[in-house]
Amino acid sequence: MRRLLLALACVAAFAAFAAVAASGNGGGSVTLTAEPATTAPGHAMTVSGVLTLDGIQSVEGRDVELYAYDNAQCAPAEPNWVAGLATDEDASQWPTDADGRYSYVITSDAPGTYWLQAVAYPSLKSWDVLATSDCVPVTFAVAPPVEPPKPASSFLCWNRWMTDPVAYEDRVADEMWATGNYLEPQAILGSVEGGTNLGAYHLVCNAPSTMKPTGEGLGGSGEVYSTGIMAEYHSQHPGGNDLNVYHIYQ
Repeated sequence: MRRLLLALACVAAFAAFAAVAASGNGGGSVTLTAEPATTAPGHAMTVSGVLTLDGIQSVEGRDVELYAYDNAQCAPAEPNWVAGLATDEDASQWPTDADGRYSYVITSDAPGTYWLQAVAYPSLKSWDVLATSDCVPVTFAVAPPVEPPKPASSFLCWNRWMTDPVAYEDRVADEMWATGNYLEPQAILGSVEGGTNLGAYHLVCNAPSTMKPTGEGLGGSGEVYSTGIMAEYHSQHPGGNDLNVYHIYQ
């Protein structure tokens, strides 16, 4: 198994390879699989396969080279970059074993999706193509950034003439509440487009006059608290600060 770095490069010998590869296979087949098919840039990916030949030809000690493209057709006419392998190795390091198996470990520092193709030759010195694999996609993907958790929010109304409440970080909401100049919103059953929806409810600054408090409460994640739990909660918060628990109106 050989460790190889796939790098962006154009090679002068590519025209010669394209002319030979276009001539077709020489009575055999070669497979190519990647494990894993997707990994992060700089991480290892194992590319392997098996060479089979028709007739009495031996599969051992054959040269299998790996080429990489920027298109799903592995089209030689428009190469973006090509990695030609095994060009400086002696016979004892040729990739195929007695069963025709070969294996590479590859990495790429450049994120993106590339298409790989294995081409088998009789030897390092020969351009005669024994077999060409399918064009197989592999991806070196950059993981999306992990967003830090957002601070928990409490909703407050400046007055009862507002329609929708405003979310504040809990610490800020506590300070605002302590001034006595802000009001808690009320919870009404049903979700509204563009509204402050929590679970099956939405928050308003001024519930319709036809509605009355049920004694139940709505938590910040949409959970509903019974009248008994709300009574116990208020007994533990005699100052009236029950932010993040909104009274349900019906």
